[in-house]
Amino acid sequence: MQVTVKKLTPDQEEVYLDFFDHRAFTDGSPYAGCYCNLFYFTPEEIRSAFPDPGKVGWEAMSRVIRESAGKMVREGKIRGFFAYDGAAPVGWCHANDREKFVRVGEFAPASPDGRRPEKKDGEKVLSVVCFEVAPAYRGQGIARALLEEVLRDAEREGYDAVEAYPVERVTRETLDFTGPVGLFEKAGFNIVRNGDGSLTARRDFIR
Repeated sequence: MQVTVKKLTPDQEEVYLDFFDHRAFTDGSPYAGCYCNLFYFTPEEIRSAFPDPGKVGWEAMSRVIRESAGKMVREGKIRGFFAYDGAAPVGWCHANDREKFVRVGEFAPASPDGRRPEKKDGEKVLSVVCFEVAPAYRGQGIARALLEEVLRDAEREGYDAVEAYPVERVTRETLDFTGPVGLFEKAGFNIVRNGDGSLTARRDFIR
């Protein structure tokens, strides 16, 4: 298998939606219908901009999320990288300027869970908030290939550091969309245990 990794561009709305529509969640994942754009909204904005799934059902809410995500891709607001097997996207990594995200880490869309990115004057940080790999391609190094390209691109773009927000678990969970701790440790990230029990994985670039 020859995997290539490419940065998402605003003209790839169809590629983005095709991945989340037909490839990402074919194993019946509970994340089906997620289009990886709710990191940009506060819980209050989610409640006002999207219908209540308890009233209209998750499928109806997902259609609105899909439309919102497509628009954000066209506008260049969602940034990240796709891994391809030939012409087909088989893996996704969501990585953007830390200041662009309202929330990072694991969270429920309509709850206040999830950290708000801290801003430091003059520091340019790229945040990695999500990985999703098509079920048939898991365990084949797709997430590692994505992360390696994220790091190369971030250094080229002049970032001071790359951060991620893994969840520490006793056993590995295949649905850990934030990425397993070991993935970041192997890529040279330092793991910081925060006061609230959450983790921040960080790799600084030496200039």
